[in-house]
Amino acid sequence: MTRPVVDTAAPSRQWSGLDRETVRRGVEVLRNGGVIVVPTDTVYGLITLFDNADGIERIFNIKGRPAAKPLPILMSTAGELPLITPAVPEIAWRVIGGFWPGPLTIILEGHRHLAAPLRNETGGVGVRVPALPAVLDLLEAVGLPVASTSANRSGQPPATSGPEAAAQLGAEVDLIVDGGDSPASGTASTVLDLTTSPALIRRRGSIPMSAIRSALAARVDYALEA
Repeated sequence: MTRPVVDTAAPSRQWSGLDRETVRRGVEVLRNGGVIVVPTDTVYGLITLFDNADGIERIFNIKGRPAAKPLPILMSTAGELPLITPAVPEIAWRVIGGFWPGPLTIILEGHRHLAAPLRNETGGVGVRVPALPAVLDLLEAVGLPVASTSANRSGQPPATSGPEAAAQLGAEVDLIVDGGDSPASGTASTVLDLTTSPALIRRRGSIPMSAIRSALAARVDYALEA
């Protein structure tokens, strides 16, 4: 896949907010195989198209992320779920309706053809629809889900602004979109695994267990690593 030629000097690759030209540029870079940094409703994220194997590998290399930690997926709408999973269990719709768009990542069974770095050891894939209008505009315009992770080096705090992302990642990415400070002040999404019984919270985040239990009307436990 041919990567775009992008000026990596920080002043020329940062904008305030996502105006039409910013969206156009972001879509162009993504569709040409690039890796970009965008604001989300939790922290700033590194993203590339979900079917871009080279871009996914670059994200792991940029972050120094362990290969055993799969990348979650961001979508513009739950209507893109058929691209990711062969079936959405009924229980999932209870939280999708209550918490999407928003800071809840749901682990569902992934299609077998998805790249291995997107699937965990049992074939599950983490998916989320973020609530920030700016990133939703970009995701809707590109028309495909994106592989994502927080914009930082592994072991370092996630970036919560464009300048923080630039300081950590510099010229290793093709585009940094500066949308201001993250509204969640660095709080990551809650990760809920619905491929297990009972459902497991694998990462504590913005949405408390009590709210998830109430929405599911079912037992929910914490995983040991949560």
